[in-house]
Amino acid sequence: MKYLHPYYRTNQIKIGPIVGEYAVTEAVISQTRNILTEYSKEGIRGHEGLVFWCGRELNNLTIFTSVIAPNTEHGAHRVMVDEKDFGQCSRRARANRLTILCQVHSHPGSDTVHSDGDDHLIIMPFEGMLSIVVPNYGRGFTDLSESTIHQFNDGSWFVCSEDSVKQNLHVLPNFIDLREVKDGC
Repeated sequence: MKYLHPYYRTNQIKIGPIVGEYAVTEAVISQTRNILTEYSKEGIRGHEGLVFWCGRELNNLTIFTSVIAPNTEHGAHRVMVDEKDFGQCSRRARANRLTILCQVHSHPGSDTVHSDGDDHLIIMPFEGMLSIVVPNYGRGFTDLSESTIHQFNDGSWFVCSEDSVKQNLHVLPNFIDLREVKDGC
């Protein structure tokens, strides 16, 4: 199973269905990959990276529309944003009529489950917040199925089951071309 108890966790991993419906644009995923890849080029082997996804909550649907890249303290096995820099991100999001609704960060290897530190160091978690962990410092990240989606509910983080993520987290295309291609034109 994908979520075996990793050595760096003392708390048991909880698994449950994602609560709510979510949509993210291909552009947000692409920009996230670009930023995490920049972090991956730091140091000898690469550094963990972090971004925030912003958007709007509309009734029962949360739409992620934008990426904010904060100033971070980062290294090969850690990435953190301090309260001052988080505040700056939050103000910038609000200035654009958006809200920070998700954190995305990378891990060095293939394990994408929160560490105990990930559970406790996220600034201002709120009910329903998502935290996405991307493998291999984000190198080659193209699809959410490569990551693990965590959600904060009832005062703690849990891993969202893969089936519930497939049903309730949708990737919105940037462009849909329905023009017919005609020979000779």
